Amino acid sequence: MDGVVTVMQSGGQYQVVIGNHVPEVRADVDAVLGVLDTSPADSAQKGNLFDQFVELISGIFQPILAPLAAAGMIKGVNAIDTSFLWDKVFNRQQLTLFLMRWVMGYSYFFQFSLVILQ
Repeated sequence: MDGVVTVMQSGGQYQVVIGNHVPEVRADVDAVLGVLDTSPADSAQKGNLFDQFVELISGIFQPILAPLAAAGMIKGVNAIDTSFLWDKVFNRQQLTLFLMRWVMGYSYFFQFSLVILQ
């Protein structure tokens, strides 16, 4: 058959690999079957109120998750650094102070980062 790259069978199902001309094949299948819907999905909210709330909170926190995790990791490394007095042994008091101020500043202005990254 013209345009078919390969046909695979697994578990009683067939998969036909057609390459890069999917829109043309989709139009042909729509014309033959006439049942495939090409209209966009309805914009109605799906799920109950709790699911919508969880999706909203996830959408808000997803962009700031990496900086928040980085701030926590830096805070943990600084805590280990100061508890074993490595900052004094390796003369890194200024770096430790800078990193702690950065982490505390990020924590203090956390709500502003939510607004900025939205």
